[in-house]
Amino acid sequence: MEDYFRYDVNYVVNVTDIDDKIIKKANRIALVNTVDNTVKALEKKSHEALSQLVREYQETLKADFEAKDKKLQLTMRQIYEMRMNLVAQGKYVCDGDEKRKR
Repeated sequence: MEDYFRYDVNYVVNVTDIDDKIIKKANRIALVNTVDNTVKALEKKSHEALSQLVREYQETLKADFEAKDKKLQLTMRQIYEMRMNLVAQGKYVCDGDEKRKR
């Protein structure tokens, strides 16, 4: 270069090697950040989805329990009424009554 351009050159360094290393490292860092952000987003979405499933399951259990409890109360009421009718007809012994009629 000194001869052709007639410059006074003291030291020459190939800068592209350094640039390539910096670019590779920056790409790796960007990739790691992208993966990290994706994992965090997936964790958040999966947590939200799981929470929603749990809430829906709890609501289903509550509704099922309430329906069965209502049915049980109705059944218990019917049993009580049938028993009272039998007692009124004298066909059911109540409170140690020894008179049994059929």
